[in-house]
Amino acid sequence: MKKSQKTIIIIMIVAIIGIIVSIMFAMLNFGSDKIVARIQINGIHVGGLTQEEATKKVQEWLEQEKNHTIELRYQDFSDNISVAELNFSSDIQEKLLEACKIGKTGNILQDNYQILFTYIFGKNIEIRCTDR
Repeated sequence: MKKSQKTIIIIMIVAIIGIIVSIMFAMLNFGSDKIVARIQINGIHVGGLTQEEATKKVQEWLEQEKNHTIELRYQDFSDNISVAELNFSSDIQEKLLEACKIGKTGNILQDNYQILFTYIFGKNIEIRCTDR
């Protein structure tokens, strides 16, 4: 065999092994009910947790945040109000669902890219608060 034929065969074997590993990697993650590692919601680590566990963890954080007070000052006037008095609502469930869907779209190439990108760089999903 010529050298170029050997090179082509080696490249094909490596490509086939890469495809097989990629498919296995995607299938393992697609079948998992856990959130992909290195995902955070408002800085709270939820990677490796189920949606229920992540919901509990984020809601505990939100309850702690509601207990904080904010000091308001204007000239000689000063007052403290609690965050709970502001009566905000948040999109926690929507953001938890977004976290759970990362790497589980059904498109193997897109899922592998998302999972790999998340493993390398991490991902922080921000919760938005709106007034009711």
